[in-house]
Amino acid sequence: MLRLAGKLETLQPDDFDGFKSMLPAVIRYDTAAQLLDYAALALDFSWPETNEIAGQLFDQEQWTAALSLYQEMPADSSVVTDGFWYRTGICLYQLQEREAAKECLERARDIGSAEKDIPAYLAW
Repeated sequence: MLRLAGKLETLQPDDFDGFKSMLPAVIRYDTAAQLLDYAALALDFSWPETNEIAGQLFDQEQWTAALSLYQEMPADSSVVTDGFWYRTGICLYQLQEREAAKECLERARDIGSAEKDIPAYLAW
């Protein structure tokens, strides 16, 4: 939800492209707290769109913001795949949550992830 003129407004599906195009600027110029607030707005969109935003955050090594979105995705969502578990595991690993990271990476491996670095992460 977005606060406009003192009221909470929900982002609409047609706001997604604008939201996505602003993300690089928010990553570059805003504080970590502001980035988390901006990332939370992605929860107004569909799960595939939210997952896309989380993926962009992941690609930019914004581990906390990406994880904040991954943790909101329901287990029965179509986006919860081996890639989801891999990215969630890497975020957790980078944030020093090693046991939780291990569980996610094992799940990614067990459901068929082709990521070649999973064994290395699990060994560490």
